[in-house]
Amino acid sequence: MIRIVIAEDQELLAELLEEMLAHVPDMEVVARASNGEEVIGCVRKHQPDVVLMDLRMPKLEGIEATTIIKAEMPDVKVLILTASEEEKDVREALQEGADGYLLKKSHKSELLLAVRGVFAGMQVLGNQVKQKAYSQQQISGDHGKADTIKSTMTEKDFTERELAVLKCLAEGKQPDEIASELYLSEGRIRNQITEIIKKAGVKDRTQLAIYALRLRMENATHE
Repeated sequence: MIRIVIAEDQELLAELLEEMLAHVPDMEVVARASNGEEVIGCVRKHQPDVVLMDLRMPKLEGIEATTIIKAEMPDVKVLILTASEEEKDVREALQEGADGYLLKKSHKSELLLAVRGVFAGMQVLGNQVKQKAYSQQQISGDHGKADTIKSTMTEKDFTERELAVLKCLAEGKQPDEIASELYLSEGRIRNQITEIIKKAGVKDRTQLAIYALRLRMENATHE
């Protein structure tokens, strides 16, 4: 379960985000904050996995709050969720330790992928801001285990069944849940996952889940 704190000063948007995430099986909103000072307190109290951080907030803005959170609790992932497309904001947020940057106009599916991506250790940029930021090599550096995945395979290299398994992994599902969804035995699914790990050239199921996320994000970019 990915435990989330929402930092958003627009009450209606915060409520809509919480309601949307409440229906996602592998995510749970543990607190909401309406300003930068409040989100720091929420993070200290609840120790979430991911913070959805707005940039423009009262008392303390998102980048400043991100700096403090990352200094005190570096394992907490911060995903900026903002209306700003300014390259300066993207650069500053990443320099201060943000794990991702997404625009509020993003599609729900992109938001869920981004949350799972930063939770898995990826640095995630929304489709609309990639061209305005540094190249992936410049901004990522040594930023987590996802950088060690070198596979260049695309969706065309997998069978329909393999893609179905990868889709489930990208959604955070466990082998028993995948088996139930695909009407197969759990043993069959575990064997399938082992085969895909070898085919993709990754080390384990964790890396495969990250790889599956990357495939989904790349596919979303071209849609």
